[in-house]
Amino acid sequence: MPPVYPKSKILLLDSRTVLAAWVLLAVMPVVFYILKLSGTQSVAVLSSLTVLFLLTVVGHVALSFSHKCPACGKHPTIQGFKPPHPNSAEQSALSGWGGAVVNVLRRRQLVCIHCGAKFQVQA
Repeated sequence: MPPVYPKSKILLLDSRTVLAAWVLLAVMPVVFYILKLSGTQSVAVLSSLTVLFLLTVVGHVALSFSHKCPACGKHPTIQGFKPPHPNSAEQSALSGWGGAVVNVLRRRQLVCIHCGAKFQVQA
């Protein structure tokens, strides 16, 4: 059994903010389309969704910088220009940091995208 990730709660919250941003990104065009079909000009709704989306993105960035992989010292939900570690490809159909986020949310496990170290995530 892999060791427990030291900042599991922060990693879990970080992953949840990414999920919230993805959901908002999917919902915003649908809401825009519905408002356009209904003939309603609701700038307030679209502005609110946009601000909420930007807040979740800023939250993700802030949270992702607040935890590091104990094995390599890098941030496992921030991917640079290097390809992810081959061990991280097994965690999800998604590659890189997106796969790490999905794996944390679905399986409560993390495989660092930089060094391939495996960790349990406790809620």
